[in-house]
Amino acid sequence: MSSDEDEAFPYEMGHFIYMPKRSVYCFTVIMSKEALDKAGILARILDEFSRREIPVVHILASRPRHDTKRL
Repeated sequence: MSSDEDEAFPYEMGHFIYMPKRSVYCFTVIMSKEALDKAGILARILDEFSRREIPVVHILASRPRHDTKRL
């Protein structure tokens, strides 16, 4: 693992949903910079949830982390 992967950082989860008689699970998907450059990657991820009949009730996308070092 690189040092970036070892680093813990806070992440705003937003609001959770209440669904009576249902279990609600949270998933965190971290994508590489290369994946973020590919068109349709979010559609492919959501398709995997759909094929497994997992309803997506909330999506929160964060801004990419930028290196704080200046050249």
